Amino acid sequence: MLPNITYDKNNTPKVEILSIRKAVATDSTLAKGCDFVASCQHKDSVFDYPVFLPQEIKQTAIEIDTTDNFVRKIVYSKVDTVFFAGINAKVLNEPQINNPNMEVSVTLYAENLTSNLQDGLVDVFRTIRLIER
Repeated sequence: MLPNITYDKNNTPKVEILSIRKAVATDSTLAKGCDFVASCQHKDSVFDYPVFLPQEIKQTAIEIDTTDNFVRKIVYSKVDTVFFAGINAKVLNEPQINNPNMEVSVTLYAENLTSNLQDGLVDVFRTIRLIER
């Protein structure tokens, strides 16, 4: 460790992430095949850092949207060999009377699907709405 540098618990110098953007072709000089580039700052030094996503993440589609005071997250496979689909939907900004730390939400997940079942299930998930009573 060097003097006057703040380190985290893994003995890595602390760095502030200023922004993150998708990698473009010219970023191959930074790191070939990186998915994103993070603009970082350590003290007075600003630099670009390549970010690589795990293959499992690249093979998963994630849709997030908000409507009618709830957020819906849908995940499904983007590859033609493994088929799954899942949804998590939760109410936004609704404190519960008995337990303010409790969230009102629903999660459904299915795996070992056929391609047609996955597509149909994702279509159904896109229609789910939470209704207040």
